[in-house]
Amino acid sequence: MNRQAKELGKCFNSPERSRVVFEGQLITVTAADVKLIERGEALNALSEWWQQWPSHRRAKVVLGEEGNGKTWAVAAWAARQPTIQCTVFVNARAAKSPNPSQLLASAVSSLIDDADPERWRKRINRWVTFQTTDRPVVLLVLDGINERHAPAWWQALFDRLQERPWSSAVATIITCRTSYWRQYFGPLDHLKWSESEIGPFSEAELSEALRRHGLRRSEFDEGLVRLLRKPRYLAMQTPNARDACWRFYGIQAPVRFNL
Repeated sequence: MNRQAKELGKCFNSPERSRVVFEGQLITVTAADVKLIERGEALNALSEWWQQWPSHRRAKVVLGEEGNGKTWAVAAWAARQPTIQCTVFVNARAAKSPNPSQLLASAVSSLIDDADPERWRKRINRWVTFQTTDRPVVLLVLDGINERHAPAWWQALFDRLQERPWSSAVATIITCRTSYWRQYFGPLDHLKWSESEIGPFSEAELSEALRRHGLRRSEFDEGLVRLLRKPRYLAMQTPNARDACWRFYGIQAPVRFNL
């Protein structure tokens, strides 16, 4: 799986490759020119979940409103986990099947430009069937499930992931808008979740973000400062807003708020 890890690393580093693999989305968390702000609380929650996974084997659900940085927080954490055998990052728009082996095979073959997903399906089935440790063989990230497919489609996938051999071989992280998750998946008591929520920037995170972008809080009305706590909105206010919006979020034109 060295090739798979290498290709995922390229996606986290190259805007062009990220756009191709992640259905137009930019997740360049390791690019040298990206001013990544540490989301300490979110990263700690993911690390704690990962360390305890062998004892609970629950999926991790990262909730939050649009633009709060769910995807980037998860990607930044995943990019720093060199001991994970295989990380598969699936944008909801690229999710092809609610069958785990087919979903994983399609994602891996697409990542490495392999035209034979069936070969990868057989290989993944062997990995999960002959797993020899209590650690997962695959870390599966399902990003933005509120953006594509009906809730029943995702529930079918979640149900299968909680059956053997998947439940003991695949650790799953899901990102989703809070309200959507509460409405459609919160009531499903038979599924095992470990939830955490990522909110807007804290005071410390906002200060660091403004500093890194060469901005001062005094430049903005306090009403606007409240909006700038949302990472996506802050990116729109940088001196190089057009470039920043393109690199960070795929937004083609800057927006300037006038309150």
